[in-house]
Amino acid sequence: TAATTGGSWNCRPRQRRSVMAPVVIANFGLHWRKDLIQWGSRGPGSGGELLGTATRKGQRHVDFRWQRGIYALYSDFELIYIGLTRDQGLFDRLRQHRDDHLSERWSRFSWFGTRAVTRANQLAPIGNLSSFESKAVIATLEAVCIAVAEPRLNLKRGAWPRPFKQFYQFEGPKDETEQPGSTNARPRRGEWHTDGWKMWCDGRTQVEIAREFGVSTGAVISMNRKMRNSGHRDEERGRKTRPPRGSSA
Repeated sequence: TAATTGGSWNCRPRQRRSVMAPVVIANFGLHWRKDLIQWGSRGPGSGGELLGTATRKGQRHVDFRWQRGIYALYSDFELIYIGLTRDQGLFDRLRQHRDDHLSERWSRFSWFGTRAVTRANQLAPIGNLSSFESKAVIATLEAVCIAVAEPRLNLKRGAWPRPFKQFYQFEGPKDETEQPGSTNARPRRGEWHTDGWKMWCDGRTQVEIAREFGVSTGAVISMNRKMRNSGHRDEERGRKTRPPRGSSA
């Protein structure tokens, strides 16, 4: 609006306040090295550090030990596991993976945090976080990441919070080439231990098989392992029942 000042018009437009959209992920780090973490020692006062900088020169450090959100573990640069940290800090979660079944499997990690960094280079207090920072949001992010990437060491699917519901694509009329007994016909769950499973899986990747059956890749790996063990047992039975040389069949 125009206003008069000493008989002259002031035509400066009114400034609009910029409205910041709610942010779920405030900061992140990609492919940090496990061997550069300052683990410290166990006990009070020696908890270690998880330092990061916003510039390559690294003049101002931020300790991300108590960051919360989503993290990923890598074997070199191959994604193998996705997890979340809600009630405990990122550092404590990584320390657990130093001692569990993944201890020798990962060498790098990435993280995506919900706690912002203040001007004092500290993580914002949990009480000052936006309403979007909740356990349900972090759990949803983890479930989405696992569903998209399907890391091979995530044996369980992500926990989808309610009211999320999965839908399956409508297949339509059956093709003539997918008749029972055809190698293109998908075996049913009760027929997994048959030769039909082996023929149907031939030429398909584990990810394709998992998506077709609506299961995780870990379940497919477990099924293939069972099929191999079953084949070995059948081979051993054949050796025991094989007639000795020189005898008539």
